[in-house]
Amino acid sequence: SKNLDALVSVDRQTGAINWQAGGRYGDIVDVDGDNPSDDENAWDVEGPNHTWWSHGHMSHFWGTGFAMFDNGYHHAEMVSRIVEYELDQDAKTLKKVFEFRSEAEVFNPLLGDVRKLSNGNYLVSWTIQGMITEITPNSEVVWRASVDIGAGTGRLVYVPDIYGAEKPE
Repeated sequence: SKNLDALVSVDRQTGAINWQAGGRYGDIVDVDGDNPSDDENAWDVEGPNHTWWSHGHMSHFWGTGFAMFDNGYHHAEMVSRIVEYELDQDAKTLKKVFEFRSEAEVFNPLLGDVRKLSNGNYLVSWTIQGMITEITPNSEVVWRASVDIGAGTGRLVYVPDIYGAEKPE
């Protein structure tokens, strides 16, 4: 629910909503106290801890947490970022544990993707900026790839090693 700024868990058997994080009527609570209101200004997500996303792309979910590409439309400063959250579905709590804004402080008005890698790093597609980066949990850029202006990058799929043990000379 990108434009609703909500992540919703639905029971596949019954169609009932298990919980909703963010957006109007969300029932997941930020343990740090940043909680959107239930009124018509629920999209106003600018709390002191910058926990909530604004037009985010739910990119990678693993049950006890998720990584999201946050376009950043409704933040006071319109800058896109990636954010990782811990999620306790039973307690209905959320905690922001990592965020990264590109060094160029870009605003990516649409698209964007992030995957958390097995080594703990993040692989990020800044889509219309034409840039892909790998970032450590310490916010260090491991590498960056760029394409020409006008080209873009899309959803990410990590391929660990296309050569296997044997690499060409």
